Amino acid sequence: MSHKTLIKLLALGLIIAVFAAIELFVPGFYAHLFAMAKDHNMHGIMAYIASFGYKAMFIAVLLIIVTNMTGLPSIEILTASGIIFGVVPGILLSWIGEFLGNIISFSVIRLLFRDTAHEWIAKNKTLGKIDSYSNFKEMLIARLIPFSPNVLITTLGALSHISFRDHAVATCIGKLPSVAFEVWLGRDLLRLASGGHWKMLAVLAIVILAAAFCIYKRKSTAK
Repeated sequence: MSHKTLIKLLALGLIIAVFAAIELFVPGFYAHLFAMAKDHNMHGIMAYIASFGYKAMFIAVLLIIVTNMTGLPSIEILTASGIIFGVVPGILLSWIGEFLGNIISFSVIRLLFRDTAHEWIAKNKTLGKIDSYSNFKEMLIARLIPFSPNVLITTLGALSHISFRDHAVATCIGKLPSVAFEVWLGRDLLRLASGGHWKMLAVLAIVILAAAFCIYKRKSTAK
């Protein structure tokens, strides 16, 4: 067994142990998480987080970390944090959770799959071209976009040539305004709208932001 393989196995074992420890110290954590992700029950999410009392902030951050690592939707948890703890504390807690979740995912994916990904990139011109866009500026722009697919962006970054430092700094800076927008929008729309109307408005906001990003990319490419 090679040294790299051993390190990967140890890292994988550590990840499994951490996830198991979470379930051990917070029984039913994953069952509640998947149920909340499936049902999108905002009141249920708020009740679950609030039920932990003085540990509620820690649980909220942990939920956001795990959703960012697994690709489960986190917008309801961010919204719940803004309602339970207030806008500013909710934004800070959500930012910490998203930052840690993305950094941990980046580290794990890079450790386990980067060598294989680089072999594919070297053999494929299209992948090589995509990899050439993997830098601090592009990562910062991607992180600045609210409601962006964290797992996809993190995976592409981890498999590219962007440095850990550039990814971490871009994520740290970019996630603060995007998370602030998500928490503020979700909190206020939940108060103003009922049923699924607020989700429709959120989708509209995503479309507008995505269009703005495409226009920016087209102009920057044309230069």
